Amino acid sequence: VNEEVKFAKDAVVGSIGQPAALTLAYEEMEQVIAIDKGWNWISFSVLPLGGEVADVFSGYTAQDNDLIKGPNGIATSFQGEWFPPNYEIEPGKMYMLRRQEDGKAQVRVQGGAQSTSTEIPLSSGWNWFGYIPQEKLGVETALAQLKANNGDIIKSQNFGTLTRKDGKWLPEGKTMEPGRGYMLLVKTPQTFRYDKQSGGETNPPPQTKTEG
Repeated sequence: VNEEVKFAKDAVVGSIGQPAALTLAYEEMEQVIAIDKGWNWISFSVLPLGGEVADVFSGYTAQDNDLIKGPNGIATSFQGEWFPPNYEIEPGKMYMLRRQEDGKAQVRVQGGAQSTSTEIPLSSGWNWFGYIPQEKLGVETALAQLKANNGDIIKSQNFGTLTRKDGKWLPEGKTMEPGRGYMLLVKTPQTFRYDKQSGGETNPPPQTKTEG
């Protein structure tokens, strides 16, 4: 809930005449991510509060030595637990999940929808890049707020490699989708967000970008 209620023995908050109003911090929803044997590039548009690895992956049947590799290090599954237990999953970042067992599986995540206004810091060079929108979008639309340059690259397990050239991502016609993770190479360090920023420093629209 959004309200803070401090615990005290035998305390009562509110009354019949004036009940205490509690509002949910978010409306819970579920994200389902398909997993294959081997390495899977994934990201999250739905997360539980806190984002600890055990909570995020509570809907996934992990095998011993399954690995999660991310920008903040590695977590390993052993005897039904993830180590280190304080490993945190964050929106806007890509994670690589290595599944040991044959066949297909799913990561089922219960939590709140992550905001497309989440700020994602990007450094010059390669970035482990997550997808936050709840629906599929064409690459040009999804990355409309990115300050892109000729030679920038985005890699995916589903569409391969796209390269930025003359104001376009080539080859054209590819989509980004919830649950997928991406490797993004940019020349210009920046703070990216999927929705258009208002106030302060605003990313220019694609047609006014200077690329080189």
